[in-house]
Amino acid sequence: MTQATMKRDAEATKKRILKVGIREFCASGYSGSRIQTIAKKSKCNIRMIYHYFGSKEGLYLAALEQVYGGIRESETKLGFVNLEPDDAIRSLVEFTFDHHQNNREFVDLVVVENVQNGHYLKKVENLPNESSLLIASITNVLEAGVQRGIFREGVDAFQLYISILSLSFFHLSNASTLSIMYQRSVSDKDWLADRRQHVIELILGFLRP
Repeated sequence: MTQATMKRDAEATKKRILKVGIREFCASGYSGSRIQTIAKKSKCNIRMIYHYFGSKEGLYLAALEQVYGGIRESETKLGFVNLEPDDAIRSLVEFTFDHHQNNREFVDLVVVENVQNGHYLKKVENLPNESSLLIASITNVLEAGVQRGIFREGVDAFQLYISILSLSFFHLSNASTLSIMYQRSVSDKDWLADRRQHVIELILGFLRP
C-alpha cells in the first residue's frame, strides 16, 4: 500500500467517523451518545476515534465546526453581496431556507447545543468572526437598498437575519408537534414550497419603503 493510498484511506475513515458522529449526536445528544456505538457504526475501533479526534468532546467539536462552519462557507460562496439589493436578500433567504431543509443535522445539532446552553460551541474558533462578517455584509446590502430607494431605513441587519433564521427553522424543529396540533403535515413537499415562497415575500415585503 502506497503512502498516498494510506492517506486517502485515513481521510475516508476520519470522514466516516465524523459523519456517523454527527448522526449520533443529533439522535441522542452529547451526553446520550456513546463512543462505542459510533465506533461500531463507523466500522472502526475506539482507539482510532481517539487518534483522529482526541476524545468524545473533540469529535463533538468537529461535528459542530462542520455543520456551523458549513453554512458560513456556503453563504460566502453564494456571493449574495454582489447582487442587486433585493436579489441579494432574496438569494440569502432562499439559501437559508433550503440549507435548513436539506441539512437536518444542522437543525438537530442547533437544538442539541442550545439544550447545553452553547457550552461546546463557545470552544469552536472563528465562528463568531465569520458570523460578524455575515452581518456586516447584510448591513452593506441594506444600505445599498436604502440608497436605491427600494428598502426602508432603520432595519437592523442582525434582527433581520435572526428573523430569516427563525422563519427557516421553526417549522423543521417543531414539525411533529405542529403537524399533530393543526392536523396537516408541515413536512409535505407542496406545503414546504408554499412556505418557502411565503418566507421570501414576508422578508422582502418587510424591507420595502
